[in-house]
Amino acid sequence: MTLKQISRYQKLLRRLEHAEELLVSLTESSTEPGTAPLEKITSGHVGDKVGNLAIEIEDLKERKKYLKSEIEKEKRKIFNFLDTIEDERARMALRLKYYRDFTWFNIATMFGIAYNEDGVKKLCYRHLEETDIEDLDKSF
Repeated sequence: MTLKQISRYQKLLRRLEHAEELLVSLTESSTEPGTAPLEKITSGHVGDKVGNLAIEIEDLKERKKYLKSEIEKEKRKIFNFLDTIEDERARMALRLKYYRDFTWFNIATMFGIAYNEDGVKKLCYRHLEETDIEDLDKSF
């Protein structure tokens, strides 16, 4: 598994977070004084601002469903990958970094005096590189 592949999970989580924030914002702006509640809109006209807002809100809800589905797929991939790692420290460091979103500093602190941030990074990156090379060898 490459760094890009394993980082995709975190990127999807951030995209979901942004979509949720935007959805809250759009929903709040749709119920400002002077606008009809979106649940009561029956007009088929999409030329009005409230109608357009309702469409965008529904689109965002669908986007959230899609992102949640992709997040679950990536989570399964990460867990399957992590299960193959025999080195306990490497597995834990990768899990904390790419699944739990810990900082390198936090992981190094947990590992104790034998590790600093750079040491933890090297441990993880070295393992990812080795795994990537093994994947390349299997493809030939």
